[in-house]
Amino acid sequence: MPGKKRVRMRGVKHTSKKLEDDLLERSRNLAENPSLLRPMCAGNCRKCHFDKVFKSIDSLQKIRNNADALVKEAGKMFNDDITKAYAGTVSLSASGSVPLLASARLGEDTVSYAVRGSVGADKLIGCQYYTDPKIRLLLYNQFIKKNGLYLYSFEENLVCSDKFNMPEDYLYDTFWETPYEFPDDGLQCGHDASAVLEIEIKSLGETIKICENCAKNVSTAQYILSRVAGTDPWKDLTVRIKHKYHKPGEKDYEEIDDDKLKDYMFGKFTDTSLINEIKRSKLGDLRGSAVATYIIGTKNYGDSLDEFMNDIVGEDNVKACLKRFLAENPRAIVAKGNRITDILGILWEADWREILTVYTDAETVAKMGDQTNVQPL
Repeated sequence: MPGKKRVRMRGVKHTSKKLEDDLLERSRNLAENPSLLRPMCAGNCRKCHFDKVFKSIDSLQKIRNNADALVKEAGKMFNDDITKAYAGTVSLSASGSVPLLASARLGEDTVSYAVRGSVGADKLIGCQYYTDPKIRLLLYNQFIKKNGLYLYSFEENLVCSDKFNMPEDYLYDTFWETPYEFPDDGLQCGHDASAVLEIEIKSLGETIKICENCAKNVSTAQYILSRVAGTDPWKDLTVRIKHKYHKPGEKDYEEIDDDKLKDYMFGKFTDTSLINEIKRSKLGDLRGSAVATYIIGTKNYGDSLDEFMNDIVGEDNVKACLKRFLAENPRAIVAKGNRITDILGILWEADWREILTVYTDAETVAKMGDQTNVQPL
């Protein structure tokens, strides 16, 4: 059925003592305190969508020690799925045992759970593992999407909102699961680089910044959104690559479009591959242009030839030649170093004739053979 969480069933097995004890303990905790399942509110709903659900759950308190009655409630057609999952889960505590378990694949993991009533496996798993920040979302996913809500799961907290409203603690909790370790446990590596990945969480007003040298083959967006339930959670993110490869007057970043952002969220792009793709594209565009743009390392001089030449190291007469050539022949130059030989090496194959004409004269150059493979000046 569209919209329903699909869980791959893996048969039935007998319960290990440790697993049984853990399930029974969680079942007892929920029987004694059903509010453990209720999210905190961080929205502006006129009436809480969870009120009806927890009114139904509260009505089960009078039978919380009656396993048969609870299993019956877990199978009633007119009970909502969260209530049915709760009834089935606390029936374990009432019966005092977990005789048989089913198992299901969740990604690369296999989880075992007790089948009770007619509620879906995903709801039962989410309820029986309510202490796990990722797995417990299975209990709420369908309800949250149906009611146009957003649910953030982190540590022992569940926070619900009627709009994007990412808690700061949620952001740090999920970011710290990535392999990055930045100064002061912050969100930014702090490096000046030719290309930097920026992930802005719009509802929170925070931005993660990862330079090309720190970037790894992981999708940080996938981590950040891994514990959000709701429709299109990626729309709370703006992802861009800030770069040095821009012409004068151009913006210094490339924003990722929606289709690519969704692919990035699902791990089809990594931080590294996203940076490299944009960097290659912008560098190619710049080198193919005829607009004067000068870049050395991570510094973009725009079209300021004087400032560019001041930072170049080399013989004065050769520098004067290069400056005159560039003044008359606009070029986009992207150099790693600031030595005059670095700059000439970039230009030489295509422009050696014009450069030598400036350095000597046209008559002298006409007498020369091909200088393409000759050391520049």
